[in-house]
Amino acid sequence: MAVDEGARKRLHDALERELGAEEAATMMTLVPPVGWGDVATARDIEGLRAATARDIEALRAANARDHEAIRAANARDLEALRHELRAEMERLARLVIMWTSSMVVATAGLSFAAGKLT
Repeated sequence: MAVDEGARKRLHDALERELGAEEAATMMTLVPPVGWGDVATARDIEGLRAATARDIEALRAANARDHEAIRAANARDLEALRHELRAEMERLARLVIMWTSSMVVATAGLSFAAGKLT
């Protein structure tokens, strides 16, 4: 049988008539506002504490795995970037060497031509 607020009020009034106001109030604090099936026990709370601890540990482990995966991906990306930068620097160095060599040859040719003119 579900106890509703009306039933609780009737019980309080009957207790007040039989025992007095203070005793009735004390007694009503011992009666749960809902059925006893809705009241948590120490065992229920301990079970929830243990389950919560397991959940937190599982989240920590998952977070560590995710962190390691991200770190590994970043390391791979950084290594790929190093290779790309090195290749680009080598390409630019070849261009500078070719351009400088061309300028040296052109300058030598102009000097030789200027020497022939005089």
